[in-house]
Amino acid sequence: MPMPTGDKPPLSWRGSRTVANILLIEDHRVVRDALSDALESVGHTVVPAENGDIGLEEIAHRDVDIVVTDLLMPERDGFEVLKQLHGHKPELPVVVLSGGGSMRGPDLLEMARALKADVTLAKPVDSDELLAAVDYLMKRGAAPAVTAQLR
Repeated sequence: MPMPTGDKPPLSWRGSRTVANILLIEDHRVVRDALSDALESVGHTVVPAENGDIGLEEIAHRDVDIVVTDLLMPERDGFEVLKQLHGHKPELPVVVLSGGGSMRGPDLLEMARALKADVTLAKPVDSDELLAAVDYLMKRGAAPAVTAQLR
C-alpha cells in the first residue's frame, strides 16, 4: 500500500524490520537521546547531531539511509537541511519533526512537505510513530548504505 508523500505511515506498518543507519538532527538533548534510544532499541544505528551544520557534515562523511530532523534549531535549521539534501542527495529519505515554536506546528509541517519531506511528525513524537515511519521508508526502497552492508 503506497503512502502519499508527507503523510504519517500507519502504525500497522511495523513488521519485519530492516536495520537502518539514521542521522538524527535534534537540538534538544533530552529529545535527541530519547529518540536515539527508541531507534537503537530495535537495532537501528543512530548518528546524533545537535544542529543542521553538524548533521550536514555527518552526511558528507557517512553512509546514511534516513535523516530525521527537527525544523527549528539554532545554527542551520531543518528547512535549510531539507534544501541542501534535495540539492545534493535527493534520493535520501527525510523525516521532519516539529513542535511549532512560535508558529503553529501544522503550518511548519506543511512548509516541510512543500520542501519534499517524505514524512512529517508533530512533536511530541510518539516513538511508535517514528519507528513506523522509518520502517515504511526502509520498505519503500532499501537505501544505498543498507544495500552496501548486505553485500
